[in-house]
Amino acid sequence: DPRRCGWSADRDRERPAAWEAFLAACDAHRHTQAKLQVTGPVTLAVALERAAGRTGQGRAVREVAAEVAFWLAANAAGQVRALAGRGIEALLLVDEPGLARAGLEPRRDDDVHIWDPLRNTGAAVWGLHICGPVPWPLVRAVRPGLLSFDAVRYEPEHETLATGIQIAWGVVDPVTPGDAETVAARVRTCLAATGHPEAVAARSLLTPSCGTGRLSPARERLVA
Repeated sequence: DPRRCGWSADRDRERPAAWEAFLAACDAHRHTQAKLQVTGPVTLAVALERAAGRTGQGRAVREVAAEVAFWLAANAAGQVRALAGRGIEALLLVDEPGLARAGLEPRRDDDVHIWDPLRNTGAAVWGLHICGPVPWPLVRAVRPGLLSFDAVRYEPEHETLATGIQIAWGVVDPVTPGDAETVAARVRTCLAATGHPEAVAARSLLTPSCGTGRLSPARERLVA
């Protein structure tokens, strides 16, 4: 049922409704980098399979996710090219909050290569955004350029960080952000736990954890 996926006639478009306004803002402020975030093909495949009364794991998820990734990449590549034409590098993040529950295996090539179409969109960096539990062995096998995860609720895994991956640490809880000292202490704890804080810090970003989309503009400014 398309309505279960939030589909409606006014959403049946190639680009987001705010796309032209977004490009205009990039031009006005002379940005050189922009983040694009797309629906995770695996998380969407799991949701569709479970909505159909199935387990949401295994071969069916793999096949649906591979097809979704192909179509997402075709659209995202157009957005990457539009930004490149303005001299803007794209960071493409694939939103996979449900990845740990999909039953994918890091030793199975078909599972590891699901994201290859998105890897090949021409983005300067592509990565996974996982705000739920992180399946660390699978992330190592997939080898995204960047991993964005919720450092408020989940611990990093040393073996993955040792691969040289860039990390976006979700260190600010949008609901209860705390003060600057609290967040700074959390950052220091995260980096110290890696065993190589200076090296990891050099390839790190600091971000809020998930949930800012529902905040008021005033609350967004507080989190920022």
